[in-house]
Amino acid sequence: MKKSAFLVFLTTAGLVAANASATKLERGRAGLDEISLAVTNAGKEVLSCGATLAHWYSQPIGTVAPGAVMKSSLWLQRETGAVFLLNQLEDRMPVERLWCGRDGQSWATRSEIPLERRRGETIGTITVTCEANAERTGCHPG
Repeated sequence: MKKSAFLVFLTTAGLVAANASATKLERGRAGLDEISLAVTNAGKEVLSCGATLAHWYSQPIGTVAPGAVMKSSLWLQRETGAVFLLNQLEDRMPVERLWCGRDGQSWATRSEIPLERRRGETIGTITVTCEANAERTGCHPG
């Protein structure tokens, strides 16, 4: 009976240690390339832009008034192709997708912003022009 309890303890300790190293939080810009994001609002509605993180979480990136340009930064880990937003503590938050939509209903009226990722390549700048109406938003390169 004591051997079984000891084996359970060792297995549990091993799983906890493995999980702790697998979820190591990475911080800062070291080793990352900056990606400039510029969103021009060509419409008459205020736009809100955001990013999907970790499957179902979202993070606001910013708003952009009609006729204005919103600028932000994303960060690329070139070796893996992973793209991150950095929070106030510079925690690396993996970005799955980007979008802009009408302010107050950005998800329901969203238009996705293409975010092509290729291991070993630099992205540089993402420039899009967006325009929203009551039903949806359209974003296109340029």
